[in-house]
Amino acid sequence: MTENVSSLHVRNPHRNGYDFELLTEYIPELRDRLVRRSDGGTTIDFSKQRDVFLLNRALLFAHYKIRYWKLPDAYLCPGVPGRVDYLLYLSQLAGKSVPKGENIRLLDIGTGASCIYPLLANRLFGWSSAASDIDKIAINFALENVDKNDLSSKIKVLKQSDSNSYFNGIISEGERFDFTICNPPFFKNRKDAEAANIRKNKNLKGSKKSSLNFGGKSHELWVKGGELAFIKSMILESRSYQKQVFWFSSLVSDRRNLKSLTRTLQQTTADYQLIEMQHGLKKIHALAWTFLDEKLQKLWSEARWSR
Repeated sequence: MTENVSSLHVRNPHRNGYDFELLTEYIPELRDRLVRRSDGGTTIDFSKQRDVFLLNRALLFAHYKIRYWKLPDAYLCPGVPGRVDYLLYLSQLAGKSVPKGENIRLLDIGTGASCIYPLLANRLFGWSSAASDIDKIAINFALENVDKNDLSSKIKVLKQSDSNSYFNGIISEGERFDFTICNPPFFKNRKDAEAANIRKNKNLKGSKKSSLNFGGKSHELWVKGGELAFIKSMILESRSYQKQVFWFSSLVSDRRNLKSLTRTLQQTTADYQLIEMQHGLKKIHALAWTFLDEKLQKLWSEARWSR
């Protein structure tokens, strides 16, 4: 009884599908949401927001020792397998040996109510994290999700008071982060977000209505200029923190934006890597960049990753 997600990272525990028998032991309500696929297998209706939430909650409970995870109504529900993929690929920037332990620090820009990346990073690698967001409700839920899992000493949730800043006001003087991570608002406006969701639901053979099956408040889904403007601004601001962060990174949903973004990185003289991932029917990229030269990269990794 599995869902075929074999395109995921080779170390992704969800690569071979979902064990719904196991998942329903953790979230019994999920059992009533199961449906038969045309090939006789078991799945859920991915066009239904509640079903998507229950599946991802079950994955966290069953595979990552998360015992509490709650989201406010209409806020973004992240897909766990794709978030795990991003973290796995990000960790490979360290080379063959994945750095582990609380000495390794992650900064999640726009963590949302789920605080998903810091929670998973701790369970996967033992990393500690800082998680920022501009939304007060999201901050409160993120704090609750961290606290209820006894991770307050490992994950710090911070309110970003300036909606035009990413690192300013979050990274303190002298503070170091090994990685930053971001799932940016992909769209320019609500109309674009709803059009994309209609296409997604059609591919899933679900409803053709514009309701967002993954949820999401406006600031989570769209921003003026879309992800291109958002990530460009992040790159420009990151220059001020080039000695405090080893690898900056962000997801890039639309591959058409990659040319412009890499050109911006070249202009800032940053070294960058492009990570390609396949999430279901969609190919998605993560862009990672660093301002450290080879000598400083070696010194950083020896000082922090070799402990």
